[in-house]
Amino acid sequence: MLILAIETSGDLAGLALADEHKTIAEHAFSHRMNLLRRLVPNIELLLQTTGKTRKDINGVVISLGPGSFTGLRIGMATAKAIAFVREIPIVGVSTLQVLAEGAGGELVVPLIHARAGEVFWAIFERGQRLTEDSVSKVEDVIYFCRSVGEVVFCGDGAEKNRQIIEDTLGAGSVLGNEYAHPKAGVLAALGVARLTRGESDDVDSIVPSYVKRPTPVLRMEGNV
Repeated sequence: MLILAIETSGDLAGLALADEHKTIAEHAFSHRMNLLRRLVPNIELLLQTTGKTRKDINGVVISLGPGSFTGLRIGMATAKAIAFVREIPIVGVSTLQVLAEGAGGELVVPLIHARAGEVFWAIFERGQRLTEDSVSKVEDVIYFCRSVGEVVFCGDGAEKNRQIIEDTLGAGSVLGNEYAHPKAGVLAALGVARLTRGESDDVDSIVPSYVKRPTPVLRMEGNV
């Protein structure tokens, strides 16, 4: 089994190749708002460095979001195209779950920056989801988490709001910058686990998880 994982929820995109046992190769790149032109060439580069081709890929794992509206759409379209043409399974994984799994720990709250003082968030305990993906003001998330227990925060939303989080919950409640971005290798491992259990998503109906309506859509409707 050779799995291609695609993570395009933020400014730092990630790709990984994995099998049932390990991550074979992982590559991250800053696309500088040019993801549409850079994603496929970077996939080809990753395959070339491992001596593989698209014909060797047996499944695709895509980071569902929440995150960048444009990035998620480009990543999803690319993943679906590969899965459709190759007639291989596709599975989606929440980006917040990828962040939490990469951080480890007992109680983890991944935060993804959502603009306007808001963050996408969820709570995970030892890798198990306790809440659904949501979007809230960061102050409201902090207030809620005070009643949950001793939590740690990760993700770019936590990094951007480090001061207010640590002023309220104490030093060390935000993990280091190395946990600010979802890792494609972690995404691949979560996807491999689903595929190994015989799970997959429908290539025609799988869509990104925006959690809230994308800003470009709201602008078109005159609501922003």
